[in-house]
Amino acid sequence: MGFSLTTHLTQNITHVPNTFIDTYMPQANGSFVKVYLYLLRQMTDVSPTLTIESMADMLSNTEADILRALRYWEKQGILSIRESDGQISEISFLPLENNAVAFSAPTEEMSAVALSAATEEIVSEPEPEKKPDIPERRTYSPLQAEALKKDSEIESCLSMVEALLGTTLGDAHMQLILYLMSDLGFSLDLVITLYGTALSRGKSKPRYIETIAIDWAKKGIRTAKEAEDEASSFNGTYKTVSRALGINRALAPAEKAIIDKWSSYHFSDAILEEACSRTVLQSGDTNLNYTSKILEDWYKKGVTTRQDIEDCDKSYFRQKNAAANKNPASRRSNNKFQNFPQREYSKDEFADLEKQLLHP
Repeated sequence: MGFSLTTHLTQNITHVPNTFIDTYMPQANGSFVKVYLYLLRQMTDVSPTLTIESMADMLSNTEADILRALRYWEKQGILSIRESDGQISEISFLPLENNAVAFSAPTEEMSAVALSAATEEIVSEPEPEKKPDIPERRTYSPLQAEALKKDSEIESCLSMVEALLGTTLGDAHMQLILYLMSDLGFSLDLVITLYGTALSRGKSKPRYIETIAIDWAKKGIRTAKEAEDEASSFNGTYKTVSRALGINRALAPAEKAIIDKWSSYHFSDAILEEACSRTVLQSGDTNLNYTSKILEDWYKKGVTTRQDIEDCDKSYFRQKNAAANKNPASRRSNNKFQNFPQREYSKDEFADLEKQLLHP
């Protein structure tokens, strides 16, 4: 059963745009919403002066939580943050798409009913949500970095990455991790998966790791499972087969299932590439079932090296030639005209045929 909502409030009102509630709030972290609402509340003051420390105390959050919330809303395109000497000097509210309500402080005379009517007139059908652009890298000041590192999740992530790298974490990696978690919104698990993926490819440079991260962010990858699925499409056997067959897309689940079956053969990448090459040349297609037949045949013949494949080819042609030599008739021309038994005619028969042609 539903319930009604009424108000008898007469004090100042904090104006919250409907677009924020309908579009931005449902997807945001609860602590991020608290920060945004608190900033709106401060707009009712004549000259609000805020600090990260005071906001953290007011909302029972850490300073790192406040910074992460501000970066999040900046990435969503509804806050603009200006910095000076590595410190936040100004925060401005930006319009919420085309449905934004002006951020003027409401007067005491404006009742809740009047406020509701005003917003209903301005807010029309919401536009489709646009994916935010990837925020540019920034360099965190020592003070900002220390504040962010107080966040328990970031602190744990730094320690785990340091263990993965097997060395003391340098400033480049620390700045990258702060960017991933504070600006891109990567979770601890996603960052660890990111580093694990790069290290599995023999790469540990921050620039390389950042390139993978940006690609994941553009593709909307938000969980470790999604990242693992994405990485597997371009790693290991999948990558080898895709490259050899000229497949420039993510493999379908059915295709991956076929390739997974080949693991029981324990073939090297070189042998897989050769089978794929023969598939394209002999069938003119990228049919993985055709590749499977080739690999199955080689497995039955005990193939383990490229030399074994050459030996199988030579054996095949020797057997073919031997079979042809045993049956010389099979080497004769198959021209039907030449093989047709010819009839011999006498002079009288030729004369009779001429008469039939001349006097039909």
